[in-house]
Amino acid sequence: MPSEKKVFAGPRVRRLRRDKGLTQARMAEELGISASYLNLIERNQRPVSAQMLLRMADVFDVDLRSLGGDEEARALTALKEVFTDPMLRDAGLGIEDLKDVADASPAIADAVATLYRAYREAVESGSMLAERLADRDDDETSQSGGLPIEEVRDFINSRTNHFPDLDEAAETLYA
Repeated sequence: MPSEKKVFAGPRVRRLRRDKGLTQARMAEELGISASYLNLIERNQRPVSAQMLLRMADVFDVDLRSLGGDEEARALTALKEVFTDPMLRDAGLGIEDLKDVADASPAIADAVATLYRAYREAVESGSMLAERLADRDDDETSQSGGLPIEEVRDFINSRTNHFPDLDEAAETLYA
């Protein structure tokens, strides 16, 4: 008798159960196993045999590929990209932590990757904007002799921060 190939697919089985709106007891009943055994499978403490995968595919009408782990592998790759960024490198998350997140919820991993890509785009846009402003400031400096803030500072300093009309209006308003 050939040995059955066994797969650890706990997070995928849990996701399938939740997607179907089933309790562990109900899913176990439909699969013909005990709820405690299903609990061990979901926590990756017991492998899922090829026969059990086929039964899940048949009973719950799911594609076996969805239980194969491709989604988790893609999610793990995305998380690795995110957490190698210098900003997050020191977050203290190791490869096992990233695998746990990717296995438990590829959708959350995708959301984190989407946020990271948006962050990178914002940083790049900000850098380009800063360069454009710097170029514009250089043009204005050469045309007017100084930056606008320097012109305002020079104006205030030339009057030793004293503006009699403004002071008189303020006193009238106060009275």
